[in-house]
Amino acid sequence: MKLTPKIVGIIGKRNEWYFYGDDLRPEEIQFSASKLLSDITVEACAHGIRMSAMCVGKGRGIAAVRIREKQYRIPCVVFGEKEFFLCMVISSNFHYGYDPSAYEDSDITKKHDAAGNGFDKAAKELLPVYRRHDIPVTWLIDPVTGFFKKEQMIRWHEAFGDDYGIMPTSNFFKNTDNYNTRHTQEETDEFFGKMKAMTEHHFPYYTQIAGIDQWVGSVGSHFVKSCEKYGIRGLWGLGYDHGTCDTSMYHRGCPWDVYKMDTENFRRPDPDSEIWGYQWTVRDILNTVHCPEGISGAAVFSTDADDIFFHNILQTEKEYYKRMLEEYKKNMEHNEYFVFLVHQEDHDTHHIQCNEYYEQFLDSVLPDEEVTLATMQEITMWLDLKYGKGKHPSQMIAMEDILEDPSHVVFEDESYEVCGKIKQPKDWGRYRPIRAYYDEKIQAIYECGEDGKPKVFPYRVYDYRKEYPFAEEGEWPQEDYSGIKEVKQSENEVIIISGKEYGSVPLLLEEKIRYCRIKEGENRICISHT
Repeated sequence: MKLTPKIVGIIGKRNEWYFYGDDLRPEEIQFSASKLLSDITVEACAHGIRMSAMCVGKGRGIAAVRIREKQYRIPCVVFGEKEFFLCMVISSNFHYGYDPSAYEDSDITKKHDAAGNGFDKAAKELLPVYRRHDIPVTWLIDPVTGFFKKEQMIRWHEAFGDDYGIMPTSNFFKNTDNYNTRHTQEETDEFFGKMKAMTEHHFPYYTQIAGIDQWVGSVGSHFVKSCEKYGIRGLWGLGYDHGTCDTSMYHRGCPWDVYKMDTENFRRPDPDSEIWGYQWTVRDILNTVHCPEGISGAAVFSTDADDIFFHNILQTEKEYYKRMLEEYKKNMEHNEYFVFLVHQEDHDTHHIQCNEYYEQFLDSVLPDEEVTLATMQEITMWLDLKYGKGKHPSQMIAMEDILEDPSHVVFEDESYEVCGKIKQPKDWGRYRPIRAYYDEKIQAIYECGEDGKPKVFPYRVYDYRKEYPFAEEGEWPQEDYSGIKEVKQSENEVIIISGKEYGSVPLLLEEKIRYCRIKEGENRICISHT
């Protein structure tokens, strides 16, 4: 028998959750609801029990469930229709070939690491920072961590709302093994299936969350299909705008926030998909897209504090993360959600200056009634309730340059040779504001002009409507608009002079996307002020 990890709902709507066990019967379930739920139903379903309730209160609570004389406590959370989520994630899986004794502040060995030392380091150094702000943590773990830390994690689940997800046991820098390229789909299915079964075995509740790190191939076609096969609904580990990093992470072209992943071509959204793709960690979109050469500016302008430390941002921009969060949060007036996900590996929590930076960031933005603390499991269940089959969200982000002094940023750093060089763009400096948009059809970036208003013609476009051949070690192709010779923009009209025809170009008119056919020659497009 496996319990639901959480009971999640949206205020004023019905939700549902499942207990799995072929021999479970409705009459064996005694449910004592929290004040958040009413009108509870219990019925048999395939492979277990389906329960449903009306969500009448917003917030967190605990539901007591008695099954066959045994008592369980299940965390409940009811969200609103629109949410700005802050999600803190720690990965703690065992790495073959990782020797933490290399660190000057440690005398431990690989044997101790197998017993969960990396987990203990994170629990000692970083977790207290999150606990002081009552943040429920998402732990991405493997069977090794699950075996040694199950009792601790079950206590935290009930007391603080922590959740776990599956992160397969992996390798490290010098012995990587990419399951997306060096193994068959069947071998990846077998590998991931074992990892999931062996990890879930240690807990009374299942998980719908997984993460794939770079040392087994990162999120890629094989792992996406394996996760779909084994019931994973939220998959962590996408590197926004990454051409590659750490021997894998071929993710350029995917959106910057959570989206339903096309299982046949994971870099693009699919409204009919049942698996949500999550970022490795949130990026500064504006500066990232201006640094496309090398492995990507995403490995510089990120909420992984190691990244900004290696590139001198942590030392010189004390409120960089605060400004990033505020830039995204200001867009909630016209978006239904944003997931501000911050991730750290357990083996990197020895960087005390990074932990202190996270603490300073959280102290500066919390508490805030407009920021909702949540785990990946909770967010995924909320997304499933909001966006059923055939539905997909969209986002429009207005963003200003959040760097106070771009001259402080260091690009060429020897610490990043394992990833590949990150190249400083020729026009590096303070950039004008942008509009960034994605949905199931496109991802588009629009720069603003000298007047501060967004330009009509896009700076960069990924067109998800097109069919491109899939390449595992590739990217979603950027649209080539080199045939556009001139764009003249006035208050009431846009004139586009083109040397060739384009079938459907996403123009930004009055802050809304409008698809226009651009013919060869002069094109006049009216701007309707309604």
